[in-house]
Amino acid sequence: MVRIRSEHAIGFLKGRFHSLKGLRVSIKDEKTHKFATYWVAACVGVHSFAMRSEEEERGPDSAEEAVMADPFIHEGLSSSSDSEANGAPAAAPRRNHAGREKRKDLKHLLFKAKKRRKRHRARRQRTGGARYE
Repeated sequence: MVRIRSEHAIGFLKGRFHSLKGLRVSIKDEKTHKFATYWVAACVGVHSFAMRSEEEERGPDSAEEAVMADPFIHEGLSSSSDSEANGAPAAAPRRNHAGREKRKDLKHLLFKAKKRRKRHRARRQRTGGARYE
């Protein structure tokens, strides 16, 4: 009974925080072990906050099925520890590609905003500090 509950708790966390799925692989020494410990503790704290907030949104009479219907939690519960030890799950390349594309878009927007800010600063300097809208 305790093992099942602990596996469900781990599944909840892995479903919500995909970074935890490959965390075991990156632990190489004492420093990375401590980092992993703090990372898991942070995820537990954020998960706890999110669960409480979601429960407040749903209301006190909502059933446990509403929690189990969450696709992130379902994905975490359906992933097994054995498949992680043998490598990334089959859906990981698709997720990784989507994540890479999102980071690329965000980077593009960041650089675009930096260029725009630089132009505005240069324009202000040329005009003696007057601001343009």
